Amino acid sequence: NPGRHWFENFFKRNSDKLKMKKEIKLERSRRDNFTEEVRSNWFSKLKGILDLNNLHARPAQIWNCDESGFSDETQCKFSFFLILKFPAFQQVNM
Repeated sequence: NPGRHWFENFFKRNSDKLKMKKEIKLERSRRDNFTEEVRSNWFSKLKGILDLNNLHARPAQIWNCDESGFSDETQCKFSFFLILKFPAFQQVNM
């Protein structure tokens, strides 16, 4: 199972595509438009990805490395951004 060292090495290997950036608060309009429907759809997509990749029993292989804007005003030291050519849902099968 990948651990912290794996992720650190992955980040180093892909430093030309990844960027570390401090979290910023969401704009009010973006926060207010994050409705129950939006949340439900997001969790439905997440479930599909977990099912497709058989990740339910392997939580250590799940990393949150996207800029999804799901800040609920909690504190986070860093967010990671990956410059992608295709939307994430298309990359699952790559």
